Amino acid sequence: MFTGPTFSLIVVILSLALFVILSLKGLSPIPTALICSVLVALTTTTGVYTAMFTDFLSGVTTMVTNSFLIFAMGGLMGAVMNATGASEVLGKTLVNKMGVKWAPYSIMILSFILTMGAIGGGVFLIAYLSFAILKAANLPRNIGLIAMAIPLAPVAFCMPGVGHISNVLRSKALGTTLFAAPGIGITCVVIGMVLGVLYMEWLIRYYRKNNIGYDPREVESQLVERKQEEAPSFLCSLLPIIVIIVLIFVLQLGFGWESSPTVILSQLIGIILMYVLNGKYIKENRLQMISGGITNILAPLMGTSAIVGYASVVALTSGYTSVMNSLTTLNMNPYILTFISISVICALCADSVGGLSAFLTTIAPGLLAQGVSPQGLHIVSGATSTAFDALPHNGVLNMNIQVFELNLAKSYKHMLVVQMAIPVLYAIVAVILAMIFY
Repeated sequence: MFTGPTFSLIVVILSLALFVILSLKGLSPIPTALICSVLVALTTTTGVYTAMFTDFLSGVTTMVTNSFLIFAMGGLMGAVMNATGASEVLGKTLVNKMGVKWAPYSIMILSFILTMGAIGGGVFLIAYLSFAILKAANLPRNIGLIAMAIPLAPVAFCMPGVGHISNVLRSKALGTTLFAAPGIGITCVVIGMVLGVLYMEWLIRYYRKNNIGYDPREVESQLVERKQEEAPSFLCSLLPIIVIIVLIFVLQLGFGWESSPTVILSQLIGIILMYVLNGKYIKENRLQMISGGITNILAPLMGTSAIVGYASVVALTSGYTSVMNSLTTLNMNPYILTFISISVICALCADSVGGLSAFLTTIAPGLLAQGVSPQGLHIVSGATSTAFDALPHNGVLNMNIQVFELNLAKSYKHMLVVQMAIPVLYAIVAVILAMIFY
């Protein structure tokens, strides 16, 4: 009875609600994920012991294995930039050149470029540039998080020709090209970007009106503003960042390297160059700087990994399996079925690529056999997969929030707008346009 589909699905839904409540109350992701995982594990057919000590830990260790060095390099780069004063120089210069009003757009443009290039791990590069820009513009870190997030979903999942894994998966499964349904894809990108910018501008005005400015990170509380002669030049501060970006593009797009080694090596070279060019400006103990930079990433890494472990336990329940089976029997317009199916799957597993993969292997073949347009399925499935995956147990969403050294209580309501509400709107537009043209 306790492992039956209905009961286990109810428990999964209750665990999701509990996850939201505990997160918004300020409990960190690690204990929250543990509590909710144990609750769901009670209803798995494998039993609590196997669910927690095998599947939960497997999800955690897989995330740590795949991400530790990326997190470590990102934390170390941020520490070196802070210690040398390079971040402060970059922030002040960019704000002075672009003006306070346009400062957040430099963050958004960088995010757009990295997403167009299907560059993995770009959040770390964007984050440690954002802190300096936001500090100079006196804007809260939430603005940097939003500016980074605006292009992520629409560009990665809807832009024609982009090399993101979701586009590649759809192309292989549906027999389409990476440029399938370009008109609808570009429409979704425009809607997502415009609505995201409008929300960001509204929030900036709200912060200005209420005198809410930059919220320093813990590591910045001990930093003292430098005199000009005690800080590196703008060129020496910027050059390592340029080298990182160029290396990422060359290694990944030119030589076909995978995302993880590309980002790790590029950032390591950037760190070395930053130290060589600007190391003389470091005032603190260098060994303590290295130790602090890497240690500071442990909490975000383990929090994100625990959430991935929770999602692994959810996938074990018979309720999850039952939902997957039920979706294949629904009788309705194929594009509406695609929207509903992917929304449900992504909400349960909190993973856009995972949900999309499940749809492509279980439901899409039947729709193709019925003569449904592969072009229409390509764009509708991509657009929809970016919406309901953005629940509190989404590992990538939590990683992005934690890399900005924020938490769900402070930032999740903004992510709901940018990464759920807006994607739902352009996904509905994609469904309507697919029904008209395909």
